Amino acid sequence: MDYEKLPNFLKNMNSVVEDDLEGISWLHGNPPDYTLVNNLYLSERTKIHPPHSLEAIITNLIKNWEKELSHKTDVSQWRTVDTGKFRVSMNGGEFKGLGDVAKIGAYNFFIGESEYYAASLVPDPTESHQVFRKAMKNGFALEVLEVYTPPPKVVFKWRHWGRMEGEVQCPMRNKTIRTMKPTGGKVELIGTTVMVLNDKYEIEQMEFFFRPDTMLEQMAGVC
Repeated sequence: MDYEKLPNFLKNMNSVVEDDLEGISWLHGNPPDYTLVNNLYLSERTKIHPPHSLEAIITNLIKNWEKELSHKTDVSQWRTVDTGKFRVSMNGGEFKGLGDVAKIGAYNFFIGESEYYAASLVPDPTESHQVFRKAMKNGFALEVLEVYTPPPKVVFKWRHWGRMEGEVQCPMRNKTIRTMKPTGGKVELIGTTVMVLNDKYEIEQMEFFFRPDTMLEQMAGVC
């Protein structure tokens, strides 16, 4: 892997919100400001990977992918994926294409029908994004903990975390609304991803394995 020849989204964790922004369709109309979440990441990450290491490269890739997933509404403008082949699955379930995930939204796809949050009751991706943005006002940071295999099939372990700093009204699976008061406590997820890259280091396929209910249980204060 020749580091100098790698695309910028593997070398700069903010590449997709800093490079070539003209004409990009953003969820909230403008490029997102990642100052708070980047500060959270840099101050509370548990791993500091050596520059140019495989772990650092995969960190940049997955963080740029998450930014596109959360904020770019025109999937043809995503740089981190092979837009013609990309597909993703959760816990061995059905694979979804790029358009499917963009349509339902990142939180809805990854959480689904939890006891404390029912994606089917918040079908609009902008609205679902706001539910959790209000809860974790300083962001929901992502770090790569370990990378087990190199490209083209990359297996890695990750951590996603934030703090419950705002009130949330969650539509539950039983169709009632549960108000979750801010506790200031940490909300944390740990998972594993199997990812296939093409020869341009664009993502073709991702399989995520984690327990999404964990996040909602922490927010609801039941664990």
